[in-house]
Amino acid sequence: MNRRNWAVLAVAAAAVIGGVAWMMAGRGGVGRQVSATDGPWPPKPGRSAGGFTAQQAVTLSGDLAAGTDAGVRAAVALPAGQSLDPGTLRQIKALGPVAFDSSTFHDDQDGTATVVARLGGQAGQPAAGSGGGSKWTVHLIDADGQWKISLTEPAR
Repeated sequence: MNRRNWAVLAVAAAAVIGGVAWMMAGRGGVGRQVSATDGPWPPKPGRSAGGFTAQQAVTLSGDLAAGTDAGVRAAVALPAGQSLDPGTLRQIKALGPVAFDSSTFHDDQDGTATVVARLGGQAGQPAAGSGGGSKWTVHLIDADGQWKISLTEPAR
């Protein structure tokens, strides 16, 4: 597994571990309305995020490619107050473009969805074929009407 793959896995692991830690600390907010920016964890859909357009794919890719705290927070579902290590941000930026293939989007109708992505390539374009980097299944969560990354795994 190359360095880029590990960086993507690190982000996903940080999101999952942060969410579990938040829940274990008693801040899960069971039974309360959730806000992705300042509420309890994990976020629950308040309004439907709807489909996943090519423009949303471009935006999500750009947020990750920026490699900034704000960009990663816009793209990845993280609990409010979750710190991001500067090294992690650098690793995400070093991934280069992450091309989300909007044609592979599948809404599970429960506030979660999946989309296929490829390291390298152009966002919004098909991830099929042999060109570009490794292909990933990206799990998304509807956080206040916006699709955010919750987990990644190598595509099968």
